[in-house]
Amino acid sequence: MRFFIVFIFLGLSTVASAQTHFSFLQYMPPTVDPVAAIETNSQFLITNSFDGLVSWDAENGLSPMLAQKWSFSSDRKLVTFYLRKAFFSDGSAFTPVDVVNHFNRLKKSAYFKDHFKNIVETTASSDGAVVFKLKNPSPHFLHLLAGSHSRIVKKIGANIVGIGPFIPTLKKDEALLERNSNYWGEKGKRCDD
Repeated sequence: MRFFIVFIFLGLSTVASAQTHFSFLQYMPPTVDPVAAIETNSQFLITNSFDGLVSWDAENGLSPMLAQKWSFSSDRKLVTFYLRKAFFSDGSAFTPVDVVNHFNRLKKSAYFKDHFKNIVETTASSDGAVVFKLKNPSPHFLHLLAGSHSRIVKKIGANIVGIGPFIPTLKKDEALLERNSNYWGEKGKRCDD
C-alpha cells in the first residue's frame, strides 16, 4: 500500500486523515538535498524524510539515529560513530563511505562549509565505523550533526536518495512523501509526532 503525505502550498496549517497528511506551506520547496537546502520548507521535508547520525529527542537531548552509539577520544578531537545496519530508499546498503561522502559534500557547500570547518577529516574505519577528526574540541559538534543539513543522502545525478521513513518527490505544485519500505525504524511516524 502506498502512503502519501501531500503538501499543498497555500498557508501554514495541517489537516490529517488516516491515509494522507496535508500540510499547507507558503511556497514550494526548491530542493530536498540537505547540502543545498537553506529555507524552512525544504528543511521540513528533509527532517521528516531522512535520518542523520544523531537527532534531537522530545526532551531536547540527543539520541541515536543512524549511529547506534558514539565515543570521543580523551582529547575530544576524534569522534567515532558506530553505525546501525540500514538501507537507502533505493535498496542499497548504508556504509561508512556514505557518511564520508555526505560530509565531504557539506564541507564544499557554499551554504554550510563554514559550519563544518572544524572537521579536518572524516574517515571510514575498517570496523564499519566513521571517525571525525576535529581541529579543536567542540561542545557543539553533536548538535551540528543533529541539523537537517546533516541528514545522510546520496546524490545520484539530479536525484537524492536517503535513509528515512519517507521518500520525498517534488512535483510542480506539490511535494509527496511516500513510505520507505526499506526503512530500519518505525514506519512513517515522523510527520504525526
